Amino acid sequence: MVRILGIPAGNGSIRLYELNRREGPEEDTMYDLIGDIHGYADELTNLLEQLGYEFTGGSYRHPSRKVIFLGDFIDRGPKIRQVLEIVRPMVEGGHALSVLGNHELNALAFHTEDRDAPGVYLRPRTTANIKQHIATLDQLSSEELRSHLDWFRTIPLWLELDGLRAVHACWDEPSMHRIANGCSLHDGLTDDFLHDACRKGARLFEPVEIVLKGKEGKLPSGMSFADKDGHVRTEIRTRWYLEARGRTYRTYALQSNEIDCDLELDESVIAAARPYPEEAKPVFFGHYWLSAPHPAVLAHNVACLDFSVAKDGFLCAYRWNGEKTLKNENFVWSSKTSTNLGKLEIHRKSGQEPFRLENNRLDAKLLEFWQWSSSDLVSNALRGVLAEYIVGLAMGCLDKVREEWDAVDLEWKTEDDRTIRIEVKSAAYLQSWDQKKLSSIIFDIAPKRSWDAKTNVIANEPKRSSDVYVFCLLHHDDKTTVDPLDLSQWSFFAVSTKRIHHEFETQQRISLRTLKNIHGEAFAFADLKPRVLGASNG
Repeated sequence: MVRILGIPAGNGSIRLYELNRREGPEEDTMYDLIGDIHGYADELTNLLEQLGYEFTGGSYRHPSRKVIFLGDFIDRGPKIRQVLEIVRPMVEGGHALSVLGNHELNALAFHTEDRDAPGVYLRPRTTANIKQHIATLDQLSSEELRSHLDWFRTIPLWLELDGLRAVHACWDEPSMHRIANGCSLHDGLTDDFLHDACRKGARLFEPVEIVLKGKEGKLPSGMSFADKDGHVRTEIRTRWYLEARGRTYRTYALQSNEIDCDLELDESVIAAARPYPEEAKPVFFGHYWLSAPHPAVLAHNVACLDFSVAKDGFLCAYRWNGEKTLKNENFVWSSKTSTNLGKLEIHRKSGQEPFRLENNRLDAKLLEFWQWSSSDLVSNALRGVLAEYIVGLAMGCLDKVREEWDAVDLEWKTEDDRTIRIEVKSAAYLQSWDQKKLSSIIFDIAPKRSWDAKTNVIANEPKRSSDVYVFCLLHHDDKTTVDPLDLSQWSFFAVSTKRIHHEFETQQRISLRTLKNIHGEAFAFADLKPRVLGASNG
């Protein structure tokens, strides 16, 4: 049997209960515990692969082991969406367990309105709190954010398994007892629970702070230090697992900042301490932004796995094999990628993304750049991109973001599961500049040494890589009424690439007259899909 404390039960409440362990290989499952990730997906991928996990069936998995994530998936880093796309399927697919981090709880509070103060949120939207959460707000769409916030509500605040314990910051059983009662009362991590846990002075505020953020001790009057973000602090994070009596502020602080204070601890700090029992099963946690050239255990049964991946550190794991005494040789870590020169992963933008100066939002959005740079739809360069979009719109193949230098402009998956590669060319009678006469219609058909975005290989010889050429003519010839968004002002021709080869071999360009000689008259937007399909069969 596996006893798990802090897992949401079927009705969403958190309570102690028993899970029946499966017979067979599941009986010997061991765990790899991973510390705070904070949006560093490349480091997470590297670490999982170092640990022997393979991506298959929609998530990373291992034939005989599971991951335990220690929370703090979001905020700070550059690839928050990708981290969630790795972690969440692993947990939901049964290949990992997780505990809630304080950043996930902060996000829930940031997006939950205080029912007693309309327009105010449980985590106040101060400049500092927005700055801490801004990377998540910028990288996730509203729909993605809502979905992940709902998922955060299902994550337990701690785990107690056969042989080990996991929590984000501090294993403190009196606090856990109060939280468990609160979750039972409020039916899990509901809005009622959040109101009781995220407002100072509420019943669950202190125990949740302890479990997810650790215990703190107030420095002597007049003393302070600057934390990792430059904020002035007058309290230290404590080594809660140790006996406090007889220690100084310097030796009892658990943080990367050196505390220059050798005074003995105040009695109030000592009174709040509950040392972790030496005979207890090993406990793993993150949260503390430790700084060291390599990880090491804090006590024979205590390990912190947060080594500041979001600030020049590394992502850290511990490979647990059932031992009661933890070993330094079982740490595994992945340094932050500093020279990743691989292909950028491009995601579709909404236009609402703000410009930033470091972590500060500027009063300018991406949409305003688009309006500034892309309003002249008649210009040669932008008209060509617009023509690709119009053809993709007709074919229904705009799911991917445009590849600037790919071998072909569009790939269309047909109903019979064929992939038709389409090259789009455009021309127009009208130009943006002052014209003396209407432009002659000439289309480019030159073979080219194409670059394949999938393989990152440039072809040795010039060739035409598509199956079909679609020629798009903005035929409207009145500058007072021209509107490239009016698709009735466009005409289209679809010709198989084989026909282009046969008729023109290595010829560079063709005129409208020549195109009509091999194609016939143009067709309208509504006929694009069947005509492209017909050309592909020719």
